[in-house]
Amino acid sequence: MDKLEIVKNAMTDIEKGAIKASSYTEDMIFSGPVPQPLNREKYLDLMRALVGASPDWNFHARDFTVEGDTVQISISITGTQTRTLPGLMPGMPDLPATGKQFSLPGEHLTITVRGNQISQMVARVPPGGGVPGMLAQLGVPLSS
Repeated sequence: MDKLEIVKNAMTDIEKGAIKASSYTEDMIFSGPVPQPLNREKYLDLMRALVGASPDWNFHARDFTVEGDTVQISISITGTQTRTLPGLMPGMPDLPATGKQFSLPGEHLTITVRGNQISQMVARVPPGGGVPGMLAQLGVPLSS
């Protein structure tokens, strides 16, 4: 399986709510829009929470470029929070379904593939993007 196919399959699985740990190396790291890098389990927990609360989650992935073991992608995430979103940070209560839609500004992902698995994901998130941007659009007050 080629690198692009590995990345596209993992993203499609997330959008379908069928997130598979086997798509990621055991030492996978996700960084960028989070205060501290996430290991595979924390990343999978985050994605399960986000997609579980917004079953219509869509990356709108485009502009794929492959160079060696790296895949570059542009995404613009959208969704509707129709189910409870578990508290994502310490002290953040669960957010009951709001029915609100969110549309995040474009982000750029750099994804490294090792073997047939994703080993690293780095997101460059503009202001108003990422999880903080989604929470703001859902009406969650964020402290600065």
